[in-house]
This record gives sequence, structure tokens and C-alpha cells, in this order.
Amino acid sequence: MAGVTVEKRREGIKLRPTASRGLIPYVDIPLRIGTTPYLEVEQIIVGPTLHPKEGVLAAVMLLETLGYDRARAKAIVVSSKIPFRG
Repeated sequence: MAGVTVEKRREGIKLRPTASRGLIPYVDIPLRIGTTPYLEVEQIIVGPTLHPKEGVLAAVMLLETLGYDRARAKAIVVSSKIPFRG
């Protein structure tokens, strides 16, 4: 990346603390502009988790707040097939 400084590459990178892994870097990706979806999500896999139904419902609700209708949101969100071993 000629002409791009280290500071420029790090622009937009945020950090979040976790209990077991220290700091995790991440980048916010906008999913909509106004009421129009900005990024067309094809699939969200929830889990593995102790409460898969609640996780799926939360992801569906998130998509609805981003402008997706309920039927499309339900089609996008699926529960992980990997068993929870917590």
C-alpha cells in the first residue's frame, strides 16, 4: 500500500475488552443509510449459544431495526448446527 501511513491504515479500528482474550480489534460496518439497507445481508448464523431461540430472535429484531421486513429477516437468520458445550 504505497503512500498509506500506519496511522491511516489504523483509522477506524476500535478495540473492545474481553474477559478471556484481552483486547479485540474491530471495525464498524454500517448496515443502512437512513431507512435503506446499505449492506445486503445474506445470512446470519447465531451460536453456538446456551439460548439459541433467543439469539435468533435478537438477530431478527436487529435486522428489523435496520429496515428489513420480518419475513426476510427470519429467512436470513439461522441457528448454528454446532452444539453448545459451555
